[in-house]
Amino acid sequence: MTYLGSKRLANFKKSRTDPIIKPHANSERYKDRPGMSESHLQLIRKMPCAICLRTPGGECHHLKSAPGRGMGIRTEDKWGVPLCRTDHDIVERAGTKNEISLFKDAGIDCHLLANDLWAATGNLPQMIKILMAHRWHGKK
Repeated sequence: MTYLGSKRLANFKKSRTDPIIKPHANSERYKDRPGMSESHLQLIRKMPCAICLRTPGGECHHLKSAPGRGMGIRTEDKWGVPLCRTDHDIVERAGTKNEISLFKDAGIDCHLLANDLWAATGNLPQMIKILMAHRWHGKK
């Protein structure tokens, strides 16, 4: 602790019992951001994996290379794409710089896919058609 006379200015050392406060995706601060939607995430999780087409993919990958992401700020839900656990791990390990190339290797423009899925949110059959169209378009 640093003291100035009889006043304590600051405690620069954190004890092990101090709680680490991290903003949760469901907190009010994050729910109010534009582009956030729990129902959209639920639909994404029901879709096939964008890379291997395993059904259901089960996870939503928030693109790290999407606009609006910053230090300590998760990408909005509108930039989510469906992935299975295996492919999600691969993309996460590859990091931000290699994320786009991993999707391109599968024939997918990940930003365009996420944007089109967001435009069709609420309609799962249409979202699946969009995913398949992106997959086949990129393979030509």
